[in-house]
Amino acid sequence: MVQHESLTASSFEQGLLYIPEILIDGLSYWAEFQLLSDTEFELINWGSYASDTEDSQLIVQPVWNRLQGGASDIGIGADGSMWVIGKDERPGGFRIYYWTGSRWQRVDGAAVRIDVGPDGIPWVVNDKHQIH
Repeated sequence: MVQHESLTASSFEQGLLYIPEILIDGLSYWAEFQLLSDTEFELINWGSYASDTEDSQLIVQPVWNRLQGGASDIGIGADGSMWVIGKDERPGGFRIYYWTGSRWQRVDGAAVRIDVGPDGIPWVVNDKHQIH
């Protein structure tokens, strides 16, 4: 059982984005990002919440790997699927890609923002502010 307040809102102040809860494989993490530009953030700090297991404490640190390519927005589903908005411009915004486990696969369409539902289905906003 994870001991912390659940579903606390993210905050953005003075160029820092704080995300209090990210669920990965049933474990709960927090992350802090520094704003680099209008469209880019850098991960500067992160950690996991302690879990109690029969009076012992288990703290697990995630392994973060840099993937090739660049992105202007990232969405990660509860199922672990990863989607990004690339930096290659086209009508509607920028190309959309998903991670296959070994490479980025381009899909049809273009957008400026992306997020991913719990089922792994991406939701995008194009440059006309239309949601798909």
